Amino acid sequence: MAAILFVDDESAIREMLRMVLKLSGHVPMEASDAEHARKIVQEQKPDLALVDIMMPGEDGFSLAKDLISVGIPVLFLTARTAVADRVRGLWMGAENKA
Repeated sequence: MAAILFVDDESAIREMLRMVLKLSGHVPMEASDAEHARKIVQEQKPDLALVDIMMPGEDGFSLAKDLISVGIPVLFLTARTAVADRVRGLWMGAENKA
């Protein structure tokens, strides 16, 4: 199955994603912030990234831009629902799986 990187600052969300991905047969790769996510990507390229937009420090939009530029598809995992956020993500090249 796929190696899936998920980036979220909330540990409960990371724990839930880790369990769901493992049970689905995927290889979970987790990071709590953009810096850690970049280190993971340098070591091994995931097949997909699930990225939270609202994180302390660097936000998910800037991380997603870098991931997309190296060919990693990105889905945003966020509580933000504003049309402007959706449009920004789509313009960046994020996948539309609403």
